[in-house]
Amino acid sequence: MVTPASFRADFPEFSDTNLYSDGTLTFWINLSAALVNADRWTDLTDMAVELATAHQVLLANANQAAAAGGQQPGATKGLVSSKSVGDVSVSYDLSSATLTDGAFWNLTQYGVRFLQLARMFGSGPIQL
Repeated sequence: MVTPASFRADFPEFSDTNLYSDGTLTFWINLSAALVNADRWTDLTDMAVELATAHQVLLANANQAAAAGGQQPGATKGLVSSKSVGDVSVSYDLSSATLTDGAFWNLTQYGVRFLQLARMFGSGPIQL
């Protein structure tokens, strides 16, 4: 069973308890655990719960940061593929880092990892 302590041990990037409180982690862990089918994931159930939790926590954190900055929290946004400031511009090839039809899960690296594994587990016992 995933706990905030075990989640932080596996994902030390979430160790800052000011940014990622135990209450927040517990909320998203419980939701993720309810959505991950342990019969399908077997020994990797905790990992799936942790990936889904990391994804949700990052999105929630972005909403908190937006609210703190006077912006509307929860506003739907896609991935930024290019940006220009003056004479400087940058763009990224997002197709190499996102999954086809990944939608919501493509918004974080954790979501992409989760969905990639979920697709493998959901396709049955034989993998090529």
